[in-house]
Amino acid sequence: MCRALTTGLVLYLGLTGVLGSPVQVQAPFELNNEMIYKAEYIPPSTRPPRALRGRFLHITDLHPDPLYRVGGSVSSGCHRNRPKKEEQRAGYLGTPYEDCDSPLTLTNYTLDHLEKHWVDHIDFVIWTGDSARHDNDRKNPRTPKNIYELNRRMAERMEQIFLSRGIPVVPTIGNNDIWPHNIMTPGPNSITFEYSKIWESFIPFSTFGVFQRGGYYIVDVIPDQLSVVSLNTIYFYDSNKAVGGCEYALPNDPGNLQLDWLDVQLGVFRDKGVKVWLTGHVPPTPDLYFPECYYRYTELSLRFQDTIVGHLYGHMNIDHFSLIQADDLKFWAGEDEVDQVNGTSTAGRRGRSRLNSGPDVDVQMNGKDQGLDTLSEGGITGGAKVAVKRHKGLDKVLLRDFSELPEDVDYGDYGVINVSPSVVPVYFPSFRVFNYNMSVEAVQEDLERKERRRRGETVLRPPPHGHRKPDPTKSREKLCKKPKYNNSWRCHYSKDTWHTDPEAPSRRNSLMTPLGYAQYYLPDLGNASEEYTPEWELEYMTYGLSAFEDDGSDEASEVIPRKNIPKSLRHGRGAKYAPYSMEDLTIPSWIELARKLGDGENGGLRKKFRKYMFMGHGEEVD
Repeated sequence: MCRALTTGLVLYLGLTGVLGSPVQVQAPFELNNEMIYKAEYIPPSTRPPRALRGRFLHITDLHPDPLYRVGGSVSSGCHRNRPKKEEQRAGYLGTPYEDCDSPLTLTNYTLDHLEKHWVDHIDFVIWTGDSARHDNDRKNPRTPKNIYELNRRMAERMEQIFLSRGIPVVPTIGNNDIWPHNIMTPGPNSITFEYSKIWESFIPFSTFGVFQRGGYYIVDVIPDQLSVVSLNTIYFYDSNKAVGGCEYALPNDPGNLQLDWLDVQLGVFRDKGVKVWLTGHVPPTPDLYFPECYYRYTELSLRFQDTIVGHLYGHMNIDHFSLIQADDLKFWAGEDEVDQVNGTSTAGRRGRSRLNSGPDVDVQMNGKDQGLDTLSEGGITGGAKVAVKRHKGLDKVLLRDFSELPEDVDYGDYGVINVSPSVVPVYFPSFRVFNYNMSVEAVQEDLERKERRRRGETVLRPPPHGHRKPDPTKSREKLCKKPKYNNSWRCHYSKDTWHTDPEAPSRRNSLMTPLGYAQYYLPDLGNASEEYTPEWELEYMTYGLSAFEDDGSDEASEVIPRKNIPKSLRHGRGAKYAPYSMEDLTIPSWIELARKLGDGENGGLRKKFRKYMFMGHGEEVD
């Protein structure tokens, strides 16, 4: 049973709340016909106390667009004109399956819903970037001022809704939160300076200087127990041509500096027994990250698997998960050959399937941003139906990767990347609420283990084991003697052992283990009007129905608050909401699901997987 009892952790920490940067909310004022909330910093001593609930919110890719016009032409980015055909007009709350961003009515409606229905049930918020409109309209090009103003508006609402109640918010820089999009020079720069002002209330003083240098930082969302690292993935993203891509020969490259910093921080967290979520905008995949950045991220993730509880990202706009694995760090047969198509070495990409099937609807072809070359005079050529076709290939790639998992899996060789769908209606607006283990039993077990460790006694369960990965091979030794490979991080792994503790919360249900999530969406968005406002609905959850058996516990201990679930689930029914019935979100549980999805005989489960990826739209595109 994945119950999340509040009492245990509050007693354990000796706290009545979660540390965050508190704010004092003033009355709203009007700017360009939109209500804006201004927040001012107030001292921590006056922070409102909060009991922990064992849940947190992940929200991503809001893409608010103040130029959105109801009834406007979708070919103009929903900015102007009024086409004769109704299906070509912009919807009242947004336009699913088209290349339009979110009207402010949608972003406001989403945040209002979170304030009304969720703010009393979560402990912190992970907000993974892209809080400005796309640059998809030549007649109305973006400017840095536009981008910062939109981010400022979103930050002020987040402050008003969450920080004013003592709930930490952890934002991330997205590739559309900068100008020009995708391009960010080494810091300190105007971008890090501007966001250090916009997010001043979010960023702790202890890492403020780090953020001004590189746009990344840490928030201790549960002091001495759980931290969230917000990474600046723009320095890893291979569409950013202003950086060196973490090349081994470039120690001062901003990507290398960030990963050096992360290496140190993870070591400190491990020594303190603090668990960590790694978060960012662009997810770590071989075809989105520079090769050397991907190798370093993978190696760090696996080396500190006992400390990292999970990886949360956005950018792709579709619901899915992928695996990083030790095999990604190996040299592959034929890697010393030259790619005859583009004339470059194949050393930069790993041997298994690529995940580049149109990741961002941000005007991309074959996974790469094409910029304004793909724009028409009014808007984007091709339309979202082209984007949907590109996205659809991703399910095939993932299922093929899952089918190739070995029979004998060493869980220490894997990590799981979770990518949440977006608020912007590429399909339908969405958000996720995660649940994590803070039960009395888990707290007591963790206390006992720490006490034994403090006294130097032998831990009753098997201690963490270390091993070097991957095993050296003749091909590796041979290739690493060559100059172009000797300058790869794969030839220079850390001498530290990998900490792959089978008792860690990423491997076994224990204190701070993520237990599952519930995903909500607006499926009736297309019918919204001034007279009709669709309601947020539970799309699906990772839990099994047994998690909702009524055992008389108080509401705070529920996996999902009763008022936020369909009535059928309150009585242990509603199988359609529980397609996966996962025990928890540990690595073994994810690999078990991946195995099932990789089995071609599980056609029904695969169909559900595609359905949730594309919110019912995937099978409509050949």
